[in-house]
Amino acid sequence: MNEKANEKANERVMEAVFNPVRMRILQQFLQKETQTVKRLGEELPHIPPASLYRHVNRLVEDGMIEVCAEYKIRGTVEKVYRLKVNPFIKYNSIDLYLKEEECEELLQAINEVLAKYSKNRVDEGQALYRLSFALVKEGHTEDITDKEYQ
Repeated sequence: MNEKANEKANERVMEAVFNPVRMRILQQFLQKETQTVKRLGEELPHIPPASLYRHVNRLVEDGMIEVCAEYKIRGTVEKVYRLKVNPFIKYNSIDLYLKEEECEELLQAINEVLAKYSKNRVDEGQALYRLSFALVKEGHTEDITDKEYQ
């Protein structure tokens, strides 16, 4: 992959990770390997079905998820999706129960650990990794209107 294409792929990943609706969809794949839009809708009831389909399609277009199966159900096709295997992207999700001050402590500790590695410079055998994460307070993404994140 040339540098320009690599840069465009990185932009698509960043858009997915920092779009709160698409992030919530990706988090569902970390909890259960395969998902249908119907199942995602049950887990994310605050997202209107049309918006959910649009965001799932965008994740497919951007190469973040892929169709792994299709089933014909009463004259319609239900697609089953999974995270697309990408050797350049590592996914992880963990649930944490924190008080506000504990959350701040956690972020400070993460920054301290990352500071050690951020001082590295190009050396043989090293590759550039871009770490991006979002710490999302559960129950607060329902307030986000989809129009803000189309």
